[in-house]
Amino acid sequence: DEAMQEFDRTRILSDTRLITPRMLKMLDKAIGVQFSDFYITNMIEEGSDPKEGILYQPYQVKKGSTSRGHQIKPSAFVTKDCLIRRITWRYTDLLPNSSEPRVGYLRIEMLHGEVIEISRAGIKETTIAVSEIEHEIVGVFIITSFKMSSDILRLRVCGSQSPEKFNDAFDYYSLWDLSRGAKNLLRAFSKLSEKKAQMESAMRHGLVM
Repeated sequence: DEAMQEFDRTRILSDTRLITPRMLKMLDKAIGVQFSDFYITNMIEEGSDPKEGILYQPYQVKKGSTSRGHQIKPSAFVTKDCLIRRITWRYTDLLPNSSEPRVGYLRIEMLHGEVIEISRAGIKETTIAVSEIEHEIVGVFIITSFKMSSDILRLRVCGSQSPEKFNDAFDYYSLWDLSRGAKNLLRAFSKLSEKKAQMESAMRHGLVM
């Protein structure tokens, strides 16, 4: 395994006197790839089982006319409808100490600008409440596992802190193919983020009136 060999070669460089600019140039850039899985609900790490509705692949998210009409469905590759900018969620108060919490509220901000909100079914007619505590992750993500009944029972996402890191991960790891639309959206969002960062830096230094 190349990754383990690279790790072993790097691990012996504990003495900072050995880490020279020349040595750093020789290291594989993949050591710095930032890409993570986020288990919003607990689940056993296992392979896909379509019969049980367990799939590990990109999911497209499309907005419906109502909060229960949104479409979250698997895709063979990453499209622009898979790319998420921000995920906000709240768990239900049902069995708060459970090792398998359920998500009663989910808000997805897509990279292309659409916002999708999903609330548990029948929330006004039930005594099961949704927690007021919100959780949030921001970056570039895709959903890789999803299952829902009245609540969201299974939700796993993966991603990076920025579109550049997301692209690096897809370049290095054997993940899914990116559609042309997804690549264009990531490129446009990267330029927008860079421009925003430059403006914020200029404002901090009093360069913008």
